[in-house]
Amino acid sequence: MSEAVTRVFDLLDVLAARPQGQVMFTSQCNGQWRDYTIADYIDYANRTSLALLGMGVRKGDRVATITQNRAEFNFVDIGTLQIGAVHVPIAPGISAARLAEILNEAKPKVLFISNRSVFRKIAPLYADIDTIKIFSFEKVDELTHFEEFIKKPFTATNSIQLGDARKSVSDTDPASVTYISGDHTPLKGVVLSHRAHVF
Repeated sequence: MSEAVTRVFDLLDVLAARPQGQVMFTSQCNGQWRDYTIADYIDYANRTSLALLGMGVRKGDRVATITQNRAEFNFVDIGTLQIGAVHVPIAPGISAARLAEILNEAKPKVLFISNRSVFRKIAPLYADIDTIKIFSFEKVDELTHFEEFIKKPFTATNSIQLGDARKSVSDTDPASVTYISGDHTPLKGVVLSHRAHVF
């Protein structure tokens, strides 16, 4: 990895120097496969950052995801880290009890879920997580879709706001919290910095 890459989102600067039409991800959403180019990756990540900032998410706040491996996970990951917020990835196969524990401890401001099956899992927890804003990558009638969440275009004007947020992030700042546990062991959150992810 280049020495210039000291924070996870510095990867976007490396990618910006490559052919923008190069495919980065191929992902399925609502039954349709789609290719995402480098240009798409950068655009989606930046618009995710702006949308999160617009919701009041700031450095040190938590943003959680419950999803299978898909392109949108990467957009949220980089979009979260660019503004100094911390990503809390949660496996979709987790039990409802463990999920409740994680959400109670991590206290994310925003939660992105993959689809209706995950929505059914979190629905019984609504009374306890009503302060968390929830969005979905696939169509769930009760939730705002990810594409609607990031609909604001990335412009020269709001790039200044994002640039300021990026400058505030150090390689020693936390980037993610991953929760681990066994069937009979307490839940434990492992915090990794940007430096730990990059090196």
